[in-house]
Amino acid sequence: MEGSVLKQVGPITIACISPEGRELLDTIMMEFEQHKKQLHKLFPGKRITVYGFAYWLVRSSGLIQAAKWN
Repeated sequence: MEGSVLKQVGPITIACISPEGRELLDTIMMEFEQHKKQLHKLFPGKRITVYGFAYWLVRSSGLIQAAKWN
């Protein structure tokens, strides 16, 4: 996201995100928490995986839009 930077401090990389990037991240996490609650009601005991989170984010959430191909 524009305005975000990576800073190298010795062997450590620190990510500094823009205010817009932080707002998007907060929105994503709030929406996912709601989604996760619904999943737990539908599938008690089912564990949420990183893959499941990524799939929801890219395919189902509507928070990320695919780029248009020309």
